[in-house]
Amino acid sequence: MTNPIRAFIEQSGVTAVLAVVFALALRSLYDCIVGPILALIFQVVDLDGFYAVLSGDVPLGLRYDVAAQTGAILLPWGKFLSDVWDLAIWFAIGWAAILFFRKMASRKDQA
Repeated sequence: MTNPIRAFIEQSGVTAVLAVVFALALRSLYDCIVGPILALIFQVVDLDGFYAVLSGDVPLGLRYDVAAQTGAILLPWGKFLSDVWDLAIWFAIGWAAILFFRKMASRKDQA
Protein backbone atom coordinates (compact mmCIF):
# COMPACT_ATOMS: atom_id res chain seq x y z
CA MET A 1 0.00 0.00 0.00
CA THR A 2 1.45 3.32 -1.03
CA ASN A 3 1.18 6.54 0.87
CA PRO A 4 -1.22 8.89 -1.05
CA ILE A 5 0.70 11.99 0.03
CA ARG A 6 3.99 10.56 -1.24
CA ALA A 7 2.32 9.58 -4.53
CA PHE A 8 0.90 13.09 -4.94
CA ILE A 9 4.29 14.67 -4.30
CA GLU A 10 6.04 12.34 -6.74
CA GLN A 11 3.49 12.95 -9.49
CA SER A 12 3.23 16.71 -9.22
CA GLY A 13 5.50 19.72 -9.19
CA VAL A 14 5.30 19.94 -5.42
CA THR A 15 8.80 18.51 -5.13
CA ALA A 16 10.38 21.72 -6.40
CA VAL A 17 8.32 23.81 -4.01
CA LEU A 18 9.28 21.56 -1.11
CA ALA A 19 12.95 21.85 -2.10
CA VAL A 20 12.72 25.64 -2.03
CA VAL A 21 10.97 25.60 1.34
CA PHE A 22 13.61 23.20 2.68
CA ALA A 23 16.40 25.47 1.40
CA LEU A 24 14.79 28.52 3.04
CA ALA A 25 14.46 26.64 6.32
CA LEU A 26 18.14 25.64 6.18
CA ARG A 27 19.12 29.23 5.37
CA SER A 28 17.19 30.52 8.37
CA LEU A 29 18.76 27.85 10.57
CA TYR A 30 22.22 28.88 9.42
CA ASP A 31 21.64 32.65 9.64
CA CYS A 32 19.90 32.64 13.01
CA ILE A 33 21.51 29.79 14.92
CA VAL A 34 24.56 28.11 13.38
CA GLY A 35 26.28 31.24 12.04
CA PRO A 36 26.27 33.22 15.29
CA ILE A 37 27.41 30.16 17.28
CA LEU A 38 30.32 29.58 14.90
CA ALA A 39 31.23 33.27 15.02
CA LEU A 40 31.25 33.09 18.82
CA ILE A 41 33.37 29.94 18.87
CA PHE A 42 35.95 31.05 16.30
CA GLN A 43 35.84 34.78 17.18
CA VAL A 44 35.59 35.70 13.50
CA VAL A 45 32.60 37.70 12.41
CA ASP A 46 33.36 38.41 8.76
CA LEU A 47 36.20 37.40 6.46
CA ASP A 48 34.82 39.32 3.48
CA GLY A 49 37.00 42.37 4.11
CA PHE A 50 40.34 40.61 3.59
CA TYR A 51 41.94 41.06 0.19
CA ALA A 52 45.29 41.30 -1.56
CA VAL A 53 46.25 44.09 -3.94
CA LEU A 54 47.52 42.63 -7.21
CA SER A 55 48.08 45.93 -8.99
CA GLY A 56 47.39 49.56 -8.25
CA ASP A 57 47.72 51.78 -5.23
CA VAL A 58 45.36 51.19 -2.35
CA PRO A 59 45.93 52.80 1.06
CA LEU A 60 46.17 50.34 3.93
CA GLY A 61 43.06 49.77 6.00
CA LEU A 62 40.42 50.39 3.33
CA ARG A 63 37.39 48.13 3.26
CA TYR A 64 37.15 45.90 0.21
CA ASP A 65 34.16 47.71 -1.32
CA VAL A 66 35.95 51.08 -1.03
CA ALA A 67 39.24 49.65 -2.31
CA ALA A 68 37.47 48.12 -5.32
CA GLN A 69 36.28 51.59 -6.35
CA THR A 70 39.88 52.85 -6.66
CA GLY A 71 40.35 50.90 -9.87
CA ALA A 72 43.02 48.61 -8.42
CA ILE A 73 43.02 44.91 -9.20
CA LEU A 74 42.18 43.06 -6.01
CA LEU A 75 42.13 39.43 -4.96
CA PRO A 76 39.29 39.02 -2.42
CA TRP A 77 40.67 35.92 -0.69
CA GLY A 78 38.59 36.55 2.44
CA LYS A 79 35.36 36.40 0.46
CA PHE A 80 36.50 33.14 -1.13
CA LEU A 81 37.30 31.58 2.25
CA SER A 82 33.99 32.80 3.63
CA ASP A 83 32.10 31.26 0.70
CA VAL A 84 33.95 27.94 1.04
CA TRP A 85 33.24 27.92 4.78
CA ASP A 86 29.55 28.67 4.17
CA LEU A 87 29.37 25.90 1.57
CA ALA A 88 30.92 23.39 3.98
CA ILE A 89 28.46 24.36 6.72
CA TRP A 90 25.51 24.20 4.29
CA PHE A 91 26.65 20.78 3.11
CA ALA A 92 26.95 19.51 6.69
CA ILE A 93 23.51 20.84 7.67
CA GLY A 94 21.90 19.46 4.51
CA TRP A 95 23.55 16.07 4.92
CA ALA A 96 22.47 15.88 8.56
CA ALA A 97 18.92 16.79 7.57
CA ILE A 98 18.85 14.13 4.85
CA LEU A 99 20.14 11.49 7.26
CA PHE A 100 17.58 12.58 9.86
CA PHE A 101 14.66 12.35 7.43
CA ARG A 102 15.83 8.98 6.10
CA LYS A 103 16.06 7.66 9.65
CA MET A 104 12.57 8.97 10.43
CA ALA A 105 11.19 7.42 7.23
CA SER A 106 12.77 4.04 8.01
CA ARG A 107 11.32 4.11 11.52
CA LYS A 108 7.90 4.91 10.11
CA ASP A 109 8.16 2.06 7.59
CA GLN A 110 9.10 -0.37 10.37
CA ALA A 111 6.13 0.60 12.51
